Amino acid sequence: MENSQEKTLADLRWVPLEGEWKMDNAGDLVYAGGEYDPPASQTTPAGKAETPEPEPPQPYVNFGTLLFDEHFKEGRIRMQVEFDEVDNRSSAAIIFQYDTATRDMLTFGVSGGGLRYRPGVSGFLFKLMQWVSPTEQQQSTTTSTPSKGWTALFQIGLGINLRANRPYDLELIARGSVLTLSVDGVEIAKHTLTIPSLGGSPCGIFCGTHSKVHFRNISIQRVTPTAFIVMQFQPPEYEALFKDVIEPVCKSEGLKAYRADSTYMPGLVIEDIKRQIAECRVVIAEITPTNPNVYYEVGYADALNKPLILIADRKEGLKPFDVRAYRTIFYENSIGGKNAIENDLRAYLKSIMNK
Repeated sequence: MENSQEKTLADLRWVPLEGEWKMDNAGDLVYAGGEYDPPASQTTPAGKAETPEPEPPQPYVNFGTLLFDEHFKEGRIRMQVEFDEVDNRSSAAIIFQYDTATRDMLTFGVSGGGLRYRPGVSGFLFKLMQWVSPTEQQQSTTTSTPSKGWTALFQIGLGINLRANRPYDLELIARGSVLTLSVDGVEIAKHTLTIPSLGGSPCGIFCGTHSKVHFRNISIQRVTPTAFIVMQFQPPEYEALFKDVIEPVCKSEGLKAYRADSTYMPGLVIEDIKRQIAECRVVIAEITPTNPNVYYEVGYADALNKPLILIADRKEGLKPFDVRAYRTIFYENSIGGKNAIENDLRAYLKSIMNK
């Protein structure tokens, strides 16, 4: 990947939050697994006969959580997973976002897929999942079912195909709000998150199993996020605005400025433009001339909930009603005006990049 920085397990520090973890002699991270009996409320009360004889409740498996010191925004995470034994309760996943305040997380992994005590998420081999922790009020309420928990964002394959002693190479690539998911080098899905981009939370491992599971070939590769620039490039003052202001300010804030020159050339492939907007971190649009292409791309970015920074020449006054609601940087074509737009643009980008 371009402009990337890669860390392997040897470069990463890690902390186990739940479960028993160790590094074995082969250099694998190993989760010990385990199981325990379900709560007594799920067993048959003493002295109460049932017909037919109820099936004994299946033991629960222990869950493990481990975090790395890397905060992931954009790039690639790779990890190989191998189970010693599997059943319908076995699962292992990459955590690519973990909120340390709420314990909410986003994961991509492999699963036996038959977890009875997680209704609605069983049966699939590969899953992109979101966990939203119940609030304290929900946890203390017994009269209603908590509305939070696991939500499947994408799932495919049959969990019964999960095999023991068979390595699974998981790969997740994040660019803006677009995720590309691969297993054993085969792309199985592209998924666009409803959030504009990942917030740069810690990443790690989440798993649940009754036996040992091994994690190896772990690598986290960061890439430089992009700013998608929407503007006219004629007359020359717009070219100067890009070269002298937008591009260097983006670079100073850790962004690669991507010009949308091809938007205004013959043979426009609109799907390419949509993909570039979806994969960018922020959209910066110069909207002084009333240009249909610029307005289309601003509208598409807004529909994806992308961070938007609008720029306009102050001498042109207010813009049409459909962009007046957005935060707009008005600039003057002068030395003082250059300093002002640089400062405003830098402040907006810092706010966006630190979210």
